[in-house]
Amino acid sequence: MGFVRVGKEKVDSIFFKNEGRSTGKVELKIDKLPDFKIEPTSFTLQAGQEFAVNVFYKPKDAGIFRGLVEVVADGQSL
Repeated sequence: MGFVRVGKEKVDSIFFKNEGRSTGKVELKIDKLPDFKIEPTSFTLQAGQEFAVNVFYKPKDAGIFRGLVEVVADGQSL
């Protein structure tokens, strides 16, 4: 997300595209990531469809932020 000022919210988008031939369900899991949220955390993609999720980050402290977002597609962790 690059540089984010302390106390200021930054919003970014992450794009997902279903390059398969059938509908797929995607779930995004985040654990213990303070000041960070994703909306929506689950969605369904038709074949060939693209979808954007919004990522919100509003840090309370200065420093480097690192965290994991688990992507689960049709029950398989990627």
